[in-house]
Amino acid sequence: MLYKENLLRQIGNIADRLDMPCYVVGGYVRDSFLNLNSDDIDIVVEGSGTTLAQAFANEVGSKVDIFETYGTAKVDYLDTKFEFVGARSESYPKRDSRNPVVKPGTLLEDLSRRDFTINSMAICINSNNFGNLVDPFSGVEHLKQGVLITPIEPGKTFSDDPLRMLRCIRFSTKFNFWIEEKTLEGIKENSSRLRIVSKERIMTEFFKTLSYSNCSLGIKLLQMTGLLQEFLPELSALDTVDDGRHKNNFFHSVEVLKNISKITDNIWLRFATLLHDIGKDKCKRKDDITGNWTFYGHPEVGAKMIPDIGKRLKLPNDKIKYLEKVVRLHMRPQKIAEDGITDSAVRRFLVEADEDVEDLLLLSKCDVTTKHFEKKLELQKAIDLLEIKIEDLKERDWRREFQPCVNGFDIMEMFNLKKGALVGELKEAMKNEILDGNLKNEREDLINYLKNLYNNNYK
Repeated sequence: MLYKENLLRQIGNIADRLDMPCYVVGGYVRDSFLNLNSDDIDIVVEGSGTTLAQAFANEVGSKVDIFETYGTAKVDYLDTKFEFVGARSESYPKRDSRNPVVKPGTLLEDLSRRDFTINSMAICINSNNFGNLVDPFSGVEHLKQGVLITPIEPGKTFSDDPLRMLRCIRFSTKFNFWIEEKTLEGIKENSSRLRIVSKERIMTEFFKTLSYSNCSLGIKLLQMTGLLQEFLPELSALDTVDDGRHKNNFFHSVEVLKNISKITDNIWLRFATLLHDIGKDKCKRKDDITGNWTFYGHPEVGAKMIPDIGKRLKLPNDKIKYLEKVVRLHMRPQKIAEDGITDSAVRRFLVEADEDVEDLLLLSKCDVTTKHFEKKLELQKAIDLLEIKIEDLKERDWRREFQPCVNGFDIMEMFNLKKGALVGELKEAMKNEILDGNLKNEREDLINYLKNLYNNNYK
């Protein structure tokens, strides 16, 4: 059952010489039962984990990294990461901190402090008892049932370390396991405790959940448990239907995510898909004549929300800009398709979308979730035609043809202007004339156009 058995036997033999009971624990044991390979192995000893790590590293000629504060040590060997630690018990005296007070403990105490029963199993690797399973909380049975249960009372497990709630959602999504009722209630009751967890740790777990093919399930669970409200309230706020006259925009976003996850594993496009309609909550208005709800301007409003969201969640600046662009332009392909595919509209889209054209087209196709079959088919055909038109324009080297060869610095020098709104207006007017096909993208023509425009309107 154990992968990398020879290495584990070697570690067990070293532990025998040091007179230390030694076990492989946690995710490696779980994955072994699920017939999954793992290159991360956690070793627990009743004794000093750092001593065993040093002895192993010396024997195989590898480097050991020791973390005295936590009593842990890491050794990388043959593409496998080993982490060694002494069996310990934990207590969390400060409710506003995830940092526990750690004391040496027994193997049973060490297993009981873990997040779920399926991760609370150990296998002995000492030579006399190699392969013997220690399973005090029925982890094997719960693996067979496909259920997530905490080894101790859920409220304590989640209150002590709130990140475990996100791990629960992630494991449920990854393995398609159901969450036992008391464990689920424990998450709901402690969801607000997520506030003490750093945004970096939250987003690490969130993006792992988003990476799975079944990620739409994880998003639903985050919403149902109240966890989503704690770190992404803008998305959570879409979960409303006022009078049945419009669809629930949260579940629409999840449905679009489900569609796009079948086609791409691009995490940032999946995230943009979740956020594409976040502006709708702020733009929701009821039409006085029809009584229907409208969401005019929601792409632009949603795009303006992205920078604050990105900063709050500690996202990289380039990814914030990507999310902002996709949210702002996500309706553009459908609008072009519905209004009639003109060269001018396609050119504008190509210039604005730049290298993210394919992502936007993919999102647009997946965003067609109407139950009206004929309307759905018509929209999808129109987007397919738009895709053909885009390829046609690309073949004509659209970037060279439509990006103005006169820039803002040229305009400032021509008219002795300082950087400001007027330079932007002149530049935008010139670009529009090129995109509309009224002006050739040649320097002399552009300069003459700008001089006439400036002299007649701004001088």
